[in-house]
Order: sequence, then C-alpha cells, then structure tokens
Amino acid sequence: DPEETTPEAAPLKAVPEPEAMAPPAPPPREDQAELNIQDVKARACDALHKALGLEDEQPVDLDDVKARAAGALEKALGVSESAATSKEETAEAEPAPAQPTLVSEVQEITRQVKEELGKFQGEVCGQLQDLKQLSSEVRKDVEDLRHQVAEAKREVSGSSTFGATTVTTIKPEDPLQDLAGGSLADLEKKIRERNERFRRENAAMREENARLKMMGPKAD
Repeated sequence: DPEETTPEAAPLKAVPEPEAMAPPAPPPREDQAELNIQDVKARACDALHKALGLEDEQPVDLDDVKARAAGALEKALGVSESAATSKEETAEAEPAPAQPTLVSEVQEITRQVKEELGKFQGEVCGQLQDLKQLSSEVRKDVEDLRHQVAEAKREVSGSSTFGATTVTTIKPEDPLQDLAGGSLADLEKKIRERNERFRRENAAMREENARLKMMGPKAD
C-alpha cells in the first residue's frame, strides 16, 4: 500500500506587536520659550550683519542701518532717489484745481469792468464830438474876426496915408462893434481883450457841457 502522507503545516508568521504611541510632548516652559526667542533674535542679527557687510565687533549705527535698508528697498522696488524727487517736484508744480466759485467771481468782475469801460468810452466819444464841434465854431469865429481886423487895418492905413476920413459902417451884431475908434495900438489891445473873452466863454461852455453830461438824461 502506498504510504499515506500528511501535509506539512505552514510556518506561523510572527504578528507584529502594536507600536506604542509616543506620549504627548509636554508644553514648552516659559524659560524655554524665552530661549527660542533669543535664538531667533540672534540669528536675525547675524543675518543682518552679513547682509550689511558688518563684522561682529563693529558697532552698529542705527541711522546707517536705516539708510542702507532704505537704499536696498529702493533698489528692490526699482525707484531711484532722483526719480522720487522729480515726482515730488512734479506734484508740487501742478497747480491746484480752481474752485468754481472763484472762477465765477472773476468772470463777473471781468464782465462788470467791460461794461463800465464801454459806458465810459461812449461818454468820452460824445464829449470829444461836442468839443470838435465847438472848436470848429470857435475857429470859424476867429477867422471871421481876423478878416474883419485886417479890413479895419487897411481902412485905417488908407485914411492916414491920404489924409481922408474913412467912415466904416459897422453892423450892430458885428464883432468889431466895440473895436471902432482909437489908434492902431488901441485896436490891437481891444482885439486881444475880445479874444481873451472868447476863450473864457468857450471854457465856461465846456464846463457847462461837462456838467450836463454828468447829470445824464435828467438834465432836462
């Protein structure tokens, strides 16, 4: 008979034991936290010294550190000192926007000034026109007076030359009515006096004309 064989039993695997859980870390003590902060400060100080190119024994100037830090920041941002200064000057040079109320007030004042100048120009033109007319009338009167004086001189000269008495007929409204008689010197004196009276009358007429212009339409 064939020999009976029994199957060999499989080797038993070792079951790993469950890992023991690590106990929770105790909370940091105050002295340990202070040590950590001091360590961070020391490392930051070392890094700052290396970045600024300072040695451990070299004293640190706070203003110098600030200036170097500002320069590094400007380089990092791509902004130079001249560009920043130009921007500030440009901002200062820009005029402040004008306020609407100020602009309206200036426009109103300009309008009033133009209106007053227009009125004054009209008044001056009117007075100049009146003066031109008065001057023309005075010039005409003076020319007539000169003509009549020349005629009187010729008549006086003729009468003295030929020894004849010349009678000059003078109309009542003639300007030479008050010049008749007397010598040639007296005649010239009377002419000068009459011209002076004409000047005074013309000046009085100008003053009266100016007064009427000042009174305006109510002068009537």
